[in-house]
Amino acid sequence: MEHGILRPFKTKLVDILASEGKLGDALDTAQALFLALNQKGFHVGMAAHDEPASREQVFFPEKPAMYPRAAKWSPHRPTLVHINGTPIGLTIFEMTVDVEMVYAERGYLPVASLSSRQLARYTGTRHWRVMKPKPSGRLCFQAYCPHHLFKWSKQWRESTPGELQILAPSIAEELEALAPWILAQTQEAQDLHDKKLRRWEEEERERNRLKKEAYRRKLHAESRADLLSAIAAWDEARRVRAFIDAIESELHNSPEAEATPLRERLRLAIELIGTVDPLRVLGAWKSPSERG
Repeated sequence: MEHGILRPFKTKLVDILASEGKLGDALDTAQALFLALNQKGFHVGMAAHDEPASREQVFFPEKPAMYPRAAKWSPHRPTLVHINGTPIGLTIFEMTVDVEMVYAERGYLPVASLSSRQLARYTGTRHWRVMKPKPSGRLCFQAYCPHHLFKWSKQWRESTPGELQILAPSIAEELEALAPWILAQTQEAQDLHDKKLRRWEEEERERNRLKKEAYRRKLHAESRADLLSAIAAWDEARRVRAFIDAIESELHNSPEAEATPLRERLRLAIELIGTVDPLRVLGAWKSPSERG
C-alpha cells in the first residue's frame, strides 16, 4: 500500500488507484464514466502496444502540497479514450488527506478517533504526533493528453462520495468538446518540434562540414610543414656534403702524414652528421590525403 492506497503487483490493469474500502466505488465510477463515453461511440481501453502514449502522473493529496510525490504504481499502458481520432488519457484515483496521528505502542492512531482518556494516555516523548496522508473516501477523475510534446490535464474531484458517477454524462460531453482543441494543440506542438528538429539537423550538418573543413586544413598545413622541413634538411645535407667533398679534395693533395689523422676525424664527423637520401625523404613524406 501507499498512504493506504492499494498498489497492485500487476501492471496490465485499468488505470484505477484506490484504497481497499473504496475500490468497489472506484470500479463503479469507472464503469459509469466509460459507459457514458461508449454511448457516444468512443472506445475506451488500454493503449495499443505500438501506440506512443505517456501517462500523466498521479498526486494523491486532496489539497495542494508544496513537495508532492507522484504515486509509485502506474499501469503497463495508459487507459485511453479515442474521441474522433483524438486519444485522451483517463485515470481514476482516491485522494488523500493529512490526518494528525499519535504514535501508540503498536503504531500510529488517528487523534480524532481517540477519547480524552486515550489522548491523556498517549502523551510524552514516547507518543509523538505527526501528520500522515490517509485515504479520503473521495475520488478524482483525471483526463490528460498522452502526447509527450503537449502537456494538458484536467481533474474532476468529488466533494462528496459518489458525485463522479452522477457527473459522468456531463464529463463525457466536456471531453468530446475538448477533443478538437487537444488535437489542434498536439499537432501544433508536433509541427513546432519537427521544425526545431529540422533546424537542429541543418545546424548539425553545418557543424560537421566546418569540422571536416578545419580538419582538412590542419592536414594540409601539417603536410606542407613536413615537406618544407624535409626540403630544409636536404638543403642542409647538400651544404654539408659540399663541405665534406672540399675537405676530401684538400686531403687528397696533402702529405700523407698530415692527411691520415685528418681522415679519421672526417670519418667521425660524417658519422655524427649522417647522410640524407632525398628519395627516402620524399617516400616518407605524407600528402594531405594520406593523413586523413
